[in-house]
Amino acid sequence: FPEGGSHDRTDLLPLKAGVAAIALGVSEKYGINVPIVPVGLNYFRGHRFRGRCVIEFGAPVNITNEVMDLYSSSRQSAYQALLHEVEDGMRSVIVTAKDYNELKIIHTIRRLYQRSSLSTTTKEKQDLARRFSAAAKIMHEKFGDKFPEDIQELIAKVDEYQTTLDKWGLKDYQLQSDAFVAMPFTQMLYTFLHGASVILLASLPSIVLNAPVGFAANYWAYREAKKDLEASRVKIQAKDVLLSKKIMFSIVAVPLLWVTYAVLLLLFTKWQTKTVVVLLLCFPIFSYMGVMAVEASMNDLKDLRPAFLRLLPSFQKIAPELPKKRAE
Repeated sequence: FPEGGSHDRTDLLPLKAGVAAIALGVSEKYGINVPIVPVGLNYFRGHRFRGRCVIEFGAPVNITNEVMDLYSSSRQSAYQALLHEVEDGMRSVIVTAKDYNELKIIHTIRRLYQRSSLSTTTKEKQDLARRFSAAAKIMHEKFGDKFPEDIQELIAKVDEYQTTLDKWGLKDYQLQSDAFVAMPFTQMLYTFLHGASVILLASLPSIVLNAPVGFAANYWAYREAKKDLEASRVKIQAKDVLLSKKIMFSIVAVPLLWVTYAVLLLLFTKWQTKTVVVLLLCFPIFSYMGVMAVEASMNDLKDLRPAFLRLLPSFQKIAPELPKKRAE
C-alpha cells in the first residue's frame, strides 16, 4: 500500500517513498534486483457486507541501471524516478476517475459497449473499464472539463439512462432481454410473492442470528466513520473504513447475541440446560447456513425491489422505452 493509508477517493494519492527506498537499498547492499509487483484492488460496494473485490496483478517493475546510477548521485531523484514507474504499474491494474460520478459513467459505458455480460470475463470487463478510464483522462488533459458538444451530449444521455435504472432498481443486464420488462402483471406479481416467500424462508436463520447485529454494526460503523473523516485530510466519506468497523463490531456482538438468546431461553422457558447448550453450540452452524442461503439467493434478492416497482402503474408507461433507450 504505497499510498501510506486507506482512503475512498477515485484516484491514487501521491505515493510514499518507502517502497522505492526498500528496493533500491536492497539492490545497493546485496546486489539483488527486487521486482515490485503492482496489485490492484478494485472494489464494488466495498463498504458493505457481501461486496466484491477484483484483485489484479500487473507486470513487475524492475530497477534499471539508469535508476541505480541516479541513486548513486541523488537518492531522492532515484526514489521519484522509481515511484513514477510504480505509479504507472498501479494504474495498469486499477480503474481511476476524476470523481464518483465519472466513475459511474465509465462503468455504465463499459456495460453498454460490451456485447454480453455472460460472455465477457471479469478480466475483459476490467480491461474495458481501464480503457474508458484512460480515455477520460486523455480527454481531460486535452479539453479540460469542457468536452466537445457531441461527447457532452453522449455523457448526458448515458447519465440519464443510469439514473433511470437506479430509480427503478434495475440493472443494465436485465434490459438485454425484452422479456424481463414485458412480463405480464400477473406473472410479475407471482414472481415477486414467490421470490419474497422463498427468500424469507431461506433467510430465517440470518434474520434471527445475524440481522440484529448487522443493523447495529451498520449504525456503529457510520458513527465511527464520521470521527475518522473529521481526523483525515484525504477521505471523502470515509467509506474505506466502514466494513472494517462493521467486522470489528460483529466479531464481538455476534457471539454475545447468541449467548443472550441462550440466557433468555434458560430464564423464560422450561428447557433443560443441556438442551439450551446444544442449541447454543448449533448457532454458528445455523448462522453460517443463513449466510449461505442469502448468498445463494442474492440475485433473487436484488430482483425483489425492481419486481415490486414494476407492479406500479407508472412503471408500465416507461417500461417499453427502456430497452429502446439502451439500444440507442
